[in-house]
Amino acid sequence: MREKKTKIKNTIFIIILALTSLVFIILPKNYFSKAERRQLAKRPELSWEEIRSGNFIDDWEVYFQDHFPFRDSMRYQRFKFDLNILNKKDSQDYFIKNNYMSKIQYDFKAKSFEKSADYDLDMANKLFPNNKVHYAIIPNKNYYLIDKDYYKLDYDYYENIYDERVRGDMAKVDLRNRLTLDSYYKTDIHWRQEKIVGLARDIMTNMGCHLRLNDYGIKSYGKFRGSYGSSLNNKKIEDDLIVVLGPTIASGRARNLLNDEEMDIYVAKESISPDPYNIYLKGPMELIEIRKNSFTEAKGKTLYLIRDSFGSSLAPLLLEGYDRIILIDPRYMSKKLVGNYIEPKIDDDVLFLHSIDMLNNYSLFK
Repeated sequence: MREKKTKIKNTIFIIILALTSLVFIILPKNYFSKAERRQLAKRPELSWEEIRSGNFIDDWEVYFQDHFPFRDSMRYQRFKFDLNILNKKDSQDYFIKNNYMSKIQYDFKAKSFEKSADYDLDMANKLFPNNKVHYAIIPNKNYYLIDKDYYKLDYDYYENIYDERVRGDMAKVDLRNRLTLDSYYKTDIHWRQEKIVGLARDIMTNMGCHLRLNDYGIKSYGKFRGSYGSSLNNKKIEDDLIVVLGPTIASGRARNLLNDEEMDIYVAKESISPDPYNIYLKGPMELIEIRKNSFTEAKGKTLYLIRDSFGSSLAPLLLEGYDRIILIDPRYMSKKLVGNYIEPKIDDDVLFLHSIDMLNNYSLFK
């Protein structure tokens, strides 16, 4: 009798596993999570080099987790159970501390930092061989939030891996001591634009460009619930979505260089669903140009900003120091294609600006 029950259990398990695998294969893949407001992992490429290094298995595990059938619905139900029924402090590594929401990170991949650094170096050498190139790494919010209550990664160790890889070829602008916990949203991973005005000045000073940014104001676009708030379905903690205003930003314009679509630097909130953070330059886009005035021939200096989503809110603050800024997002555009759209001059500035989480996900680079 016991043997028969065991066989039934094993059969049921195999059927569930087979059905799950079948659904995983059949269902179309969505490469953007609305709940988490982030890009999901791409299907890893199968090659002998990737298998031998062990990266293929790691990348496949991330890919499977990101695209597991009915993932968002199942995560949401578990959040409700953990937080409301079990009264736990965290759920699936998400937690709330000092009224800030975040996620515990247990492991980074050193190999990903090496590959990301090599990618940036190759891009700098091929597209900007005659330019002074700077880089900056944006710390994870946990760098300032976590102490002894939760497990904290040695973020400095992983940042140093990138540093050593590019040393001598790219000049670093260290952001770690220029930011605080207050620089970040309570419900999201991103920094708050109104809190990084001083940071923008510091970055420009390190790059040899003077930036005043004295004559500016702020404007609220209402309440904001970021990716962590959406994941936890927590409606008690909210942020204010605030933008920085000034004469240069007010007269500035932006355009998509791939289709020449023009837009305001800050777009209407109702047109940026599902992520209100996309108010800055309409969110993720392969190649964007922003100008102080019209899209005539650029006569002054250009800043080439290779960035992820954090760069969308920083770029408008830097516009005062340049005739134009060209934003390149390596998550959406291959570096091989970028060269078809840009013609850097020798006195132009180049800044690689990546969040540390981006460097830990090399698979996101095109």
